[in-house]
Amino acid sequence: MTASTTVKLTGQELTRLSTLEVTVERGQQTFIEVGNALAEIRDSRLYRETHKTFASYCQERWDWSRPRAYQFIKAAEVANFIDDASATGLSTNVDISKPTSEGQVRPLASLDKEQQHAAWTKAHEIAEEENTPVTGEVVRRAVDEIKEPEPARKSLGVGLKYSNEAIAALGRIPPDDALRSQAMDDVISWIEFNR
Repeated sequence: MTASTTVKLTGQELTRLSTLEVTVERGQQTFIEVGNALAEIRDSRLYRETHKTFASYCQERWDWSRPRAYQFIKAAEVANFIDDASATGLSTNVDISKPTSEGQVRPLASLDKEQQHAAWTKAHEIAEEENTPVTGEVVRRAVDEIKEPEPARKSLGVGLKYSNEAIAALGRIPPDDALRSQAMDDVISWIEFNR
């Protein structure tokens, strides 16, 4: 709308617009706030008065499976990084927006931080070229373009090496360690989230 065709809003309309814009802005941050809150509850073990594990807390308190809670946590971590990276000048000539949904950042979770930023930037380039919003599907396509395919044989060898190391490390956790179940929950959640 050009300046010559704008219509002045009444005081009541301005107030309502302001309220609605706050709601929209808040909605954009909700998944990040939820993920950050869950991470703090998990990391500080704030569930321990009523629940033995973070997983049981999430299931009983929020009716979320452990993988769903970890999706929020990982999505918040990725979104926080993307926001920080954009704020510190890692952006390119493409207009980079903040993530507005957990589904947008979920495809980025399997990448390292440098690749996350590159894929997020690539998603914006794709969306701009196609004149579409940055959706989870657009981000997934960008992730596919960013990932460097490894030969299957090399991946298998590296994958088995690291999985064996992880199993060995978990086996060294003493049964009476207060954080043993949390460590096991974290590993299982990571596996379920990254399948």
